[in-house]
Amino acid sequence: MRSHKGFRYAMISLVLSTVVLAGSTLSIAYDLYILSLAIGLITFLIGMISIIGFVFSLKGIKEKNTVKKWIGLVINTAFLLGFVFVIIANIIDIYKAFS
Repeated sequence: MRSHKGFRYAMISLVLSTVVLAGSTLSIAYDLYILSLAIGLITFLIGMISIIGFVFSLKGIKEKNTVKKWIGLVINTAFLLGFVFVIIANIIDIYKAFS
């Protein structure tokens, strides 16, 4: 059942990423800075949720093979890698700013 929790977290990440995409479009169109802050917080939340979902997906790797199990694992892995990529890119930008 851990893989099903991983799937649930993957679906939450997908919904939140849709919210971020819509919010980004609105933020750019209407120049709303408070919305940009909310988008950043939701993006951070997606990263945390993907880490939790990835852990649950890995813990459920020995469970019976189901479509939900593999979809959860793939989606959580993709969001986790994206989150790590964004953090690394930000660290590189900070390093360049101070050098």
